[in-house]
Amino acid sequence: MILSIRHRILLPFLLITFFMAFSAMLICIELINGYFDHQLENKAQTVLTPIEHSFNQMASKTFLEFSNNAPTSFNQVLQHSNLQNTFGLTVINNRFFLYEPNSVSLSLIPFSFEAVNFSKNLRNIYIELDNKIYNINNMSASLSLAGASSFKDISKNGQRYRRFFTQHPQISHLYFYIDVHSEGIEKKRNSKLAFVLVGLFLVNEFIIVIFSIILKHITRSLTEMTQAAKNITKGQMITPMKVKSNDEFGLLAQSFNNMLNSVQTKTAELIYEKNRSKMILAQLPDGIIVTDLNHKLFMANRAAENMLGFSTDCAKGHELIQYLKDENLQSLFSDELKQIESNQLVREVNINDAKGNDQLYQITISPLLDSTYQKTGLITVIRNITQENQTRYLKDNFLRSVTHELKTPLTSIIGFLNILKKELHGNLNDKQKEFLTISLLNSSMLKKLINNLLDLSIIHSGQLKLNKST
Repeated sequence: MILSIRHRILLPFLLITFFMAFSAMLICIELINGYFDHQLENKAQTVLTPIEHSFNQMASKTFLEFSNNAPTSFNQVLQHSNLQNTFGLTVINNRFFLYEPNSVSLSLIPFSFEAVNFSKNLRNIYIELDNKIYNINNMSASLSLAGASSFKDISKNGQRYRRFFTQHPQISHLYFYIDVHSEGIEKKRNSKLAFVLVGLFLVNEFIIVIFSIILKHITRSLTEMTQAAKNITKGQMITPMKVKSNDEFGLLAQSFNNMLNSVQTKTAELIYEKNRSKMILAQLPDGIIVTDLNHKLFMANRAAENMLGFSTDCAKGHELIQYLKDENLQSLFSDELKQIESNQLVREVNINDAKGNDQLYQITISPLLDSTYQKTGLITVIRNITQENQTRYLKDNFLRSVTHELKTPLTSIIGFLNILKKELHGNLNDKQKEFLTISLLNSSMLKKLINNLLDLSIIHSGQLKLNKST
């Protein structure tokens, strides 16, 4: 299927538009997800911050109680915990111990989780040992540290939660899960996503509709010209296009109208010339036949049909010899046509007409040449010379009779003039001899002319025989 210019422009634009809309949708989804994920992280952080601070204070207090620098007051404990010391946590024989990684002498200090006031949102507490994490309430169950995700969405009591897995910032190897209610935030996120996607879809559709309208307006002239050209090829009459603008398309429409006017004028002239040539050809008394190089009929007038007894409608496109009934014609068109190269072939053929009368036809066959003088077919001109031949025969007979009738008395006149010239019956004076000589000379010339007329009549009648000799 051949695409129109409108479709060839619209399809790439649609692909680009859909690609840009898809890219914008992905970017919007990422931005909206990132924004609401950040809100959930902030919500989780508000829960985790006091818990982390509580763990840090208990670790600092425990460490100070078992060290030489035991605090004398609670303010000293707070002062020591604000130093943001880093502690380590380990397990020995199911007992938890704190240690200070940066200390020169590694001293283990017992630590109890019971003293920490856990939040209700605190899911579980885990400790890391040998790249595995263990629940402090059940040290026999372990999880791979690599398989622990930073967060995941869960459903609890029909509510949506996001569970964060995080490490304590100041106590190494200490991890805990915390569940944050996320249903409200997810609803907001889904509504925002739906709003953005619908907005992108509407904007995309709006752009496509506007572009289609503009493209349709731009290509309307081309579409009209294409349809007009198709109608011209079908031979239909069309009206000139309306010039609606002065831009390139308006100029193109004006040029098309000028071309259409010229085409219609030339077409009318060609049709007129064709009809006139057809009428002239049809009214010619001589038969005209045009065949191609394979002797297949291309055109014939009514006179040729009547003379040879065939129908152009039936014989057109077929070898003409198949539709000829007379044997003389069949022999002519089958044998002698093949010998024609560049010269004319003239033959006289006797043909019986529909009434059974003999008709004499003169058939002239000439090669049909194109503008480059290449042979493209044959033109056959057929002329009925029956009446002409009869007239010629009567003329020849009349000429022979007249010449014979003139020759007989002229011979007698010349003979008597010769007798007078010889003065066998009396003498003649000089003036009489002069007149007699002139009469004999003119009579001889007249006799010579009569003999020439007799020879010409013999030639016309076809009775002249040539004696060839070397």
